[in-house]
Amino acid sequence: MVTGSPTRPRGAFHARAGTLTITRSSPDFISGRFRIDAVGFEAAGPTDEDRQLAVRGAFTASPAR
Repeated sequence: MVTGSPTRPRGAFHARAGTLTITRSSPDFISGRFRIDAVGFEAAGPTDEDRQLAVRGAFTASPAR
Protein backbone atom coordinates (compact mmCIF):
# COMPACT_ATOMS: atom_id res chain seq x y z
CA MET A 1 0.00 0.00 0.00
CA VAL A 2 1.11 3.56 -0.58
CA THR A 3 0.65 6.06 2.24
CA GLY A 4 -0.07 9.73 1.58
CA SER A 5 -1.88 11.12 -1.42
CA PRO A 6 -1.40 10.24 -5.10
CA THR A 7 0.42 13.52 -5.69
CA ARG A 8 2.49 13.35 -2.47
CA PRO A 9 3.22 9.72 -1.56
CA ARG A 10 4.79 9.35 1.88
CA GLY A 11 5.79 5.68 1.83
CA ALA A 12 5.32 2.22 0.35
CA PHE A 13 4.54 -0.89 2.38
CA HIS A 14 3.58 -4.49 1.69
CA ALA A 15 1.37 -6.64 3.88
CA ARG A 16 2.90 -9.45 5.91
CA ALA A 17 -0.16 -10.56 7.86
CA GLY A 18 -3.69 -9.50 8.58
CA THR A 19 -7.23 -10.39 9.47
CA LEU A 20 -10.63 -9.67 7.98
CA THR A 21 -13.65 -10.16 10.23
CA ILE A 22 -17.17 -10.03 8.80
CA THR A 23 -19.45 -8.67 11.52
CA ARG A 24 -22.79 -8.52 9.65
CA SER A 25 -24.10 -9.54 6.28
CA SER A 26 -27.37 -9.60 4.38
CA PRO A 27 -28.39 -9.58 0.72
CA ASP A 28 -28.21 -5.75 0.86
CA PHE A 29 -24.88 -5.13 2.62
CA ILE A 30 -21.83 -6.56 4.36
CA SER A 31 -19.82 -4.96 7.14
CA GLY A 32 -16.72 -5.83 9.05
CA ARG A 33 -13.33 -4.80 10.31
CA PHE A 34 -9.75 -5.45 9.24
CA ARG A 35 -6.17 -5.26 10.45
CA ILE A 36 -3.09 -5.35 8.22
CA ASP A 37 0.51 -5.59 9.48
CA ALA A 38 2.90 -4.28 6.85
CA VAL A 39 6.58 -3.47 6.32
CA GLY A 40 8.22 -1.03 3.93
CA PHE A 41 9.75 2.43 3.77
CA GLU A 42 8.87 6.08 4.16
CA ALA A 43 9.62 8.50 1.32
CA ALA A 44 11.86 10.54 3.63
CA GLY A 45 14.09 7.50 4.24
CA PRO A 46 13.78 5.01 1.36
CA THR A 47 16.88 3.03 2.38
CA ASP A 48 15.22 1.98 5.66
CA GLU A 49 12.97 -0.74 4.25
CA ASP A 50 12.10 -2.32 7.61
CA ARG A 51 9.62 0.28 8.86
CA GLN A 52 6.52 -1.34 10.35
CA LEU A 53 2.97 -0.16 9.83
CA ALA A 54 -0.29 -1.39 11.38
CA VAL A 55 -3.52 -0.48 9.59
CA ARG A 56 -6.89 -0.96 11.26
CA GLY A 57 -10.31 -0.05 9.98
CA ALA A 58 -13.94 -0.90 9.45
CA PHE A 59 -16.17 -0.95 6.41
CA THR A 60 -19.71 -1.30 5.14
CA ALA A 61 -20.32 -2.22 1.51
CA SER A 62 -23.39 -2.71 -0.64
CA PRO A 63 -23.78 -4.01 -4.19
CA ALA A 64 -23.86 -1.58 -7.08
CA ARG A 65 -27.32 -0.82 -8.31
